[in-house]
Amino acid sequence: MYKELIHEETINGFECKLFVMPEDISPRDCFDSDSCNEVIENIENGLLTWVMVTMEVYKHGIKLGDASLGGICESSFQEITINYWDDLANDAIDEAKDNIKKLITLTK
Repeated sequence: MYKELIHEETINGFECKLFVMPEDISPRDCFDSDSCNEVIENIENGLLTWVMVTMEVYKHGIKLGDASLGGICESSFQEITINYWDDLANDAIDEAKDNIKKLITLTK
C-alpha cells in the first residue's frame, strides 16, 4: 500500500513519522448520506482529504511502535498533523517503550 510521509520530528529520542495513505472504506459507508451529503461531495470532489493515518516510531532506524487511525476527513495534511499528531505519537511511543522493555527482558 502506498503511503506518503507528511510530517516527522524527534520526541524524547524517538524518531516519529506520520504517514497518510488512501482509505479503503468509502465515506458513504461511514456517514449517514442524508445528513452528510455535502461532506461526501467535498471528499469526492477533492476539497477534503479522506485517508488513513499511521504514526511510526523508530529508535536508531529500528521501527519499535506504531499507531493508526482510519476514516480521517480533513481539509489538508497540515490539519491532519495538527489534529492527530499528539495522540498518535503518544500511543506509538508508548508501544515502542513497551517493546523496548520486552526486548530487554528477553535478553536477560
